[in-house]
Amino acid sequence: MQILKNIFIVVLLVFPNFGFAQTKDLLFYQTLAAQNNATIKENKNLKQFNLLQKDLQIAQFKKPQISVSADYLLAPYFFNNNQFLSVSQNPEKKSFGYDNAITNGGLYAAQLNANLPLLNGGFLKSYNDLNNIQNQLAQNNIDQTVHDLFKMVSDQYVAVYQLQLQINNQE
Repeated sequence: MQILKNIFIVVLLVFPNFGFAQTKDLLFYQTLAAQNNATIKENKNLKQFNLLQKDLQIAQFKKPQISVSADYLLAPYFFNNNQFLSVSQNPEKKSFGYDNAITNGGLYAAQLNANLPLLNGGFLKSYNDLNNIQNQLAQNNIDQTVHDLFKMVSDQYVAVYQLQLQINNQE
């Protein structure tokens, strides 16, 4: 039984296509070429980028923008109440630091800003038109690349098939 297994393995190694005589059609090769083409992938990514850019422009020209800014000044005292560093509104006379009347223990400021774009419809329309044109160009590039790729693969498939027929006729 072990000898039959070894013979079978040797036959499969010597004749790897023995028993696997599946032929692939032209559509298989065309589909595989379209899936692995870098230009098609790049143009699909470009279309996705343009859609994200369109969303960003809508947010920029239509949505309100809110921002917050804040300032904080800490005015500590050194050697106050037997501590090296302290924050107090009533420091001892022997402590070192900013004058309490000026700083009041610190400075706190905050500002909230809200910007609402009102008259940006024309800008948004022109940017949306530009994005639509770029997406159409990317789709046209994809279509042209797929067409050229299918033609190339078809030509090569026919050339290889002719060579196989010539080899078969010579035998």
